[in-house]
Amino acid sequence: MRFLGAGQLTGTMRRGTDKSTSVVAPTGRSHDHPGVWVAGSSVFPTAGTATPPSPSPP
Repeated sequence: MRFLGAGQLTGTMRRGTDKSTSVVAPTGRSHDHPGVWVAGSSVFPTAGTATPPSPSPP
């Protein structure tokens, strides 16, 4: 697999209820490692293409 350009990879861990086709449950809990939850962009199904803007100063 080849990736071109810059960006953050997302969606590398599939969510689902079937252990044979997914890595984590819909809640983010690992199928193979009890007590482990994944909370990060690896379980996002999609993401924007640009970095979010900084908040405006007050």
